[in-house]
Amino acid sequence: HQKRFIELTRLVQSTDVARFRRELPSYVDIDCFLRYVAATVMLASLDSFIGLPHNYYVYLDPLKDRFVILPWDLDHSFGGLMMFSSSSQMWDLSIRKPWLGRNPLVEKVLANPVWFAQYQMHLESLMSCGFVPERIKSDAEAVTKLVATAREKEKAAASKRGDGWALMPLNMLMARPPALDVFARQRVESVREQIEGKRPGTVMTGAFGGPPRQPSPPVPAQAAFRAADRDRDGKLTSAEAEAAARALFLACTQEGKGPLDEKSLTAGLERLWPKGGLFAPAP
Repeated sequence: HQKRFIELTRLVQSTDVARFRRELPSYVDIDCFLRYVAATVMLASLDSFIGLPHNYYVYLDPLKDRFVILPWDLDHSFGGLMMFSSSSQMWDLSIRKPWLGRNPLVEKVLANPVWFAQYQMHLESLMSCGFVPERIKSDAEAVTKLVATAREKEKAAASKRGDGWALMPLNMLMARPPALDVFARQRVESVREQIEGKRPGTVMTGAFGGPPRQPSPPVPAQAAFRAADRDRDGKLTSAEAEAAARALFLACTQEGKGPLDEKSLTAGLERLWPKGGLFAPAP
């Protein structure tokens, strides 16, 4: 399995286009892969293989000896990953160039006219059966009603546990996505017009895939890294990590004497976050 996977990665990174198109079908179930890409693009699900990229497994089917992608963690589907992008940019996501950053596998597969036509057929099929705004609205209303009681119980339990603070910085960066049926209606219109050549679609090229725009607040992990990286060499040594941890402890306790509990940690983070990072450099 490992050897075959290594061979696949070498093929994907190869600059020989003819060889890539000739040999890829022996490694990847092309139709299965195109169905996955079509569904992911239709949902504008960028918290996925075509996006950040993560939330997938690569599985070698023992019967066909070919790889398939198994997706998981789809909570940011329907354009739900709103970091540094607007709802209009998400529902207008390009079907020709839907990936973020660099994704040689998707890029090379969709560059093949035959495979792109097949992928386009899967998009058409989705819009005529599963991805229908009226059906999505009806299903969403039914599910919302079904889980309403459980959601209220979980909300109360989370409040009692004090879980809310952990997501505060992330929520500050995330815009609220549109209703599912609104997104579906706009997405179908965009995809149809892209297929018909009436609109180009939005290619996500900026930070976290969004179009270039004004600087946004730093992502917590990035802010923490920058604050801890004292010599600004792009690397974090054990000494720098230890100094950052010590600085966080001092900021969240009374002169480093403790205690460090949920309340003091929350207060410390609330003091540090507006200053541009989760960790303040050690004095």
